[in-house]
Amino acid sequence: MGAAMAIDGLKRVLGLPAVAFIAVGMTIGGGIFVFTGIALKISGPALPLAFLFAVIPVFLSMLPLAMLGSALPVTGGNYIYPSRMVSSRLAFVGIWVYALATFFGQIPLYSIACARYLQVIFPDIPEAPFAAALVTFFCVINLLGVRPAAQLQAVMVLFLVGALLFFSFNGLAEAHPENFGNIFQQGAGNLFLAIALLTFTYLGSNGIIELGQEIREPGRVIPRAYFIAFPIITILYLLVALAVVNAVPWRTLGNVREPLVEIGRITLGRNGLYFFVIGGAVLALTTTLNALFMLGTKS
Repeated sequence: MGAAMAIDGLKRVLGLPAVAFIAVGMTIGGGIFVFTGIALKISGPALPLAFLFAVIPVFLSMLPLAMLGSALPVTGGNYIYPSRMVSSRLAFVGIWVYALATFFGQIPLYSIACARYLQVIFPDIPEAPFAAALVTFFCVINLLGVRPAAQLQAVMVLFLVGALLFFSFNGLAEAHPENFGNIFQQGAGNLFLAIALLTFTYLGSNGIIELGQEIREPGRVIPRAYFIAFPIITILYLLVALAVVNAVPWRTLGNVREPLVEIGRITLGRNGLYFFVIGGAVLALTTTLNALFMLGTKS
């Protein structure tokens, strides 16, 4: 059997860059747009600290998964690992819950959310037809194989990172140190509450263990992909949080539904806002959507 062929006939075509792009794209989803506003109300100007500390428990909890995927690389780890190590019956129930939540929950939710973000620019976009077309597109891409899906993921993640950096640098362009005054004004309890909430924004990269038999040298690549993805995600989130607090007094965003989009309106101009909405909000969702098709179909 060739070195590039996995045990079950799947080809090992994914290298370290591709796996890292998948991990980053799967993690940076709608949570950064939804939870940032909620956490800002809770923690106030301590938002950057909340993001910084939120990564710690997630990273530590995912290290064993990285080691497991490295030591026992399989396809469909969400079923294989618990069925072999815990109980096949529990694994059977668990994988059906996962599948139903993914294909009847997350995928429709993200595709409809994409349409709603695009309505900021194109108000006449019909939600349901656009969402159906988006799901069909990513389904077809993934039917062509994991390689084209991973290549598309890499391109989308590059634009996503660029959009988040664009937002951050514009939000930090003019320093407003007074907005960071009395950083713990909401209290330590609220800071810990925000940290707990923001841990959800770091979830997702564990999904790469689903691709164990399509990764070249998985024992080396899987843990390295984790160690590449987490610093990138943490730095991006920290920059976004600093930009949010710096751009405008945080209390003025208390009743704003989409604080990142609102700050984009203030700091980016019309064309910049369009780039941020498409490259940031929409691609944050589509990179997760594409990854769900790549990973969710393996078990």
